[in-house]
Amino acid sequence: MAKVWIGGEAFEFDYSTTPLSEAILIEKEMGCRFAQYVEDRQAGSARAAAMFIRTVWLRNGRDVPLTDLESGAVAVDLNDVRVEDDGEPEPDPKDSPGPDGTPTTGTGT
Repeated sequence: MAKVWIGGEAFEFDYSTTPLSEAILIEKEMGCRFAQYVEDRQAGSARAAAMFIRTVWLRNGRDVPLTDLESGAVAVDLNDVRVEDDGEPEPDPKDSPGPDGTPTTGTGT
């Protein structure tokens, strides 16, 4: 679960799930495959960022059309958008098995 901050307001967003209906909506509104949207978002596309904001808002009960974000009718400063991942902490390297292996692996691996 992540917390997405948009304009100083926090929203919950679960990256572990993507409902099919949401993926279809994204494809319709973006005019591209869902996989391309994900790639564009990771590459820093402003239009994909707008769709991500729309998706976050939709999951939290706000239906703001993508066209309103694109036209500026609903203004969002990208500098005021950030994601905080509340996922599991990285494992501590001190907790990893030593050179003697584990019960299922020998010392030769």
